[in-house]
Amino acid sequence: MENPIYFASFNMLELKPEEMVRQVEDHGFDGVEILADGNHKLDQENVGVFQEIRNDMSLSVHAPFEGVNLASLNDEVWEESIRKTKKAIIGASKINADITTIHPGHLTSVTTHFPDRAWRRSIRSFRRLSDIALEHNTNIAIENMPKMEHLFCKHPSEIEGFIETVGRPNLKFTFDIGHANTNDNIQGFLEKPENIHHVHIHDNKGDYDSHLEIGDGNIDFQKTLRKLSKFNGPIVIEGRNLEEGEKSKQKIMDINS
Repeated sequence: MENPIYFASFNMLELKPEEMVRQVEDHGFDGVEILADGNHKLDQENVGVFQEIRNDMSLSVHAPFEGVNLASLNDEVWEESIRKTKKAIIGASKINADITTIHPGHLTSVTTHFPDRAWRRSIRSFRRLSDIALEHNTNIAIENMPKMEHLFCKHPSEIEGFIETVGRPNLKFTFDIGHANTNDNIQGFLEKPENIHHVHIHDNKGDYDSHLEIGDGNIDFQKTLRKLSKFNGPIVIEGRNLEEGEKSKQKIMDINS
């Protein structure tokens, strides 16, 4: 497989959008995944910047998650979470991004006593957001989460059941390999590679979502990428910095050559 390779990093949020994209392009990446928050939020000004860039670099979007909880039973928190995510989806449509990846929401000290209600609230959120995305001719994707007790959608059965219950054709799946490794279920997700629409890649040692350079953790990327051989979408390296990202990119290319 010859997949386009994108880069994303929280550590680039302090840069202006045009500078962030320039640096990613200078390191030889095919595209960039925008974390639509802070300096990179998809407001009118930044949408204009990314529209100009779109001719030179492919783009995908990660919806904001700081202060966002799409499973919240607090109506004010929930409505604000919907508002911020909706803004990212509409912005993604305007810049012709490949897809917008969204976290499923999480339990709180209160909703840990009502997990079924929180789960249903998340389902409701994604139905609403999928419909918004459809109105704007774009797709969204739910992402599998790392091993943390309060997070939803850590396992293949959860992801599959969630998407089936939402019941919207434009809700896809972003497979995060590093997150899956913390739950020891990479191979479980790879049993149905046809369900995967978008890929996040980074390494860890199974105990923590550390976003290491590929090769510095314990993930068998030879085996993993071989099982993704029919996947032709973008692979997004979620790295700590561009230098490690570039090394990871080369390792992916070597494995796939």
